[in-house]
Amino acid sequence: MPTSALILIRDPKALWFLNRGTGFVLLSLLTLSVVLGVMASSRRLPKWWPRFVGNELHRRVALLSLSFLVVHIATAVLDSFVSISLLDSILPFQSPYRTIWLGLGTVAVDLFIAVLITTGLRGRMTEAAWRSVHVLSYLAWALSVVHGLGTGTDSHRAWALGTNAGCGALVILCLVYRLLTTTDLALPIRVGLLVATFVVPLGILWWTIQGPLAPGWSHRAGTPAPASKAAK
Repeated sequence: MPTSALILIRDPKALWFLNRGTGFVLLSLLTLSVVLGVMASSRRLPKWWPRFVGNELHRRVALLSLSFLVVHIATAVLDSFVSISLLDSILPFQSPYRTIWLGLGTVAVDLFIAVLITTGLRGRMTEAAWRSVHVLSYLAWALSVVHGLGTGTDSHRAWALGTNAGCGALVILCLVYRLLTTTDLALPIRVGLLVATFVVPLGILWWTIQGPLAPGWSHRAGTPAPASKAAK
């Protein structure tokens, strides 16, 4: 094993920085994947939208996301500062470290993998079955945002908030455009989805202010006390 890799494994801070870094890159890639998927399914693309952007780029971005996901999970498991096992990356709500917020990330991983598998099997599935699974990518994206905010010790920093806000704005704009221009859905369904497109982000914003941005979040989030303090 290269010396640099050994140093990385032995240094919890380096692992944490790599974990958070890949997490934000992963969120950006997932956002791009969602945006490309939404626009690729639209029958009325805006004039400024590049014509070469289509399903193939959407699939390639999704596959690139998988590589960052592997590194993100590996660094979390190798980090000795937190108690996260490889099983925790598959089965949600098992780890003692910020159980709920880490568990939501695990659910997002499971949904993301399900979407990737069905993408590869699209030719063998009915359109309705494929869409019923593929729509879970929106839920996976929302859960990944909450997971990142809930587990990150840097969620209050301006660059972290700006990244989350920028990704959220892109997804909202594309969904609104898609719902306003589509004719595939009945009007009541379109209205309901439009309402949800704004209500869900507002709910996440309210929770962020009351949770990760509020004092004492580390304790309330479920961060185990250090062994020395726990012994007292």
